[in-house]
Amino acid sequence: MSASILREGVILLGAGLLFVMVFRRFGLGSVLGYLLTGVVIGPYGLGLVGGAESKLGAAELGIALLLFLVGLELNPARLWRLKRDIFGLGLLQVIVCGLAIAALISVATTFSSRCRRRRRCCQASNHRDGSIRLLASVRSRCCCFRIWRSCH
Repeated sequence: MSASILREGVILLGAGLLFVMVFRRFGLGSVLGYLLTGVVIGPYGLGLVGGAESKLGAAELGIALLLFLVGLELNPARLWRLKRDIFGLGLLQVIVCGLAIAALISVATTFSSRCRRRRRCCQASNHRDGSIRLLASVRSRCCCFRIWRSCH
């Protein structure tokens, strides 16, 4: 088990180094290189490394060290100068994203409730008229428009 973790760690670090060097050469950020590394060699890409379960401990330690490093390099005077940008634009971003997500949920809920009403209408039509049998499973989910229209 530990040999496979070591092997996967070497593959991850080597590929990460390679991708970051290429991305920096093109003037792109290193974080983008690390992300692309994970996508390419991960379980849904080339499959050179397995799932994340075996790497969670090391990932949590890495996040803690990264936050510690950010805290060390944080300059309170610069943060105070940027308070309008941070709080104003940050709050605006949260509000806009919240409204977009709320609108998306509203549209999905409306669509889902319409589909349920159509299904009930179709089932009621099927029970009233013995000649119309329950449609195939795919069609019964979407409900035949002809039957739904006859219900309204």
